[in-house]
Amino acid sequence: NHLQTETKNKPAFSITRFAKSLQNAFNGLFWVFTHERNMQLHAVAALLAVLFGIWLRVSGIEWAVLCLTIGSVMAAEAFNSAIEQLTDMVSPDFNPKAGLVKDLAAGAVTLVAISAVAVAIGIFAPKIWSKYLVLYFS
Repeated sequence: NHLQTETKNKPAFSITRFAKSLQNAFNGLFWVFTHERNMQLHAVAALLAVLFGIWLRVSGIEWAVLCLTIGSVMAAEAFNSAIEQLTDMVSPDFNPKAGLVKDLAAGAVTLVAISAVAVAIGIFAPKIWSKYLVLYFS
């Protein structure tokens, strides 16, 4: 088996291969942040969420939930972009199935983004409400 032979000849871990993998990953992140408008919008939303978190002094658990939520939205957008690029490569001409694949990937990002809004409301709304109640009744 070719795969087994190839695996046997490679060391279990190589810092050089690991560094190259990280470089490739960061190249992908750089590409998606510089080429995909929706990722840029998610980045602005993430920055706003972080600023709200600082302003409202969210708890450690809330920070963890916010970070996981932000990461999930951005990962979903990166997957969507990868699926779009691959679909365009294998089906450059109009194809209804290729369009459906893109729609499904975009729908997945939309679900994650809607969930992120729900998380933000759940974390921020009670804190904002209590701040304004305190200001109003003071």
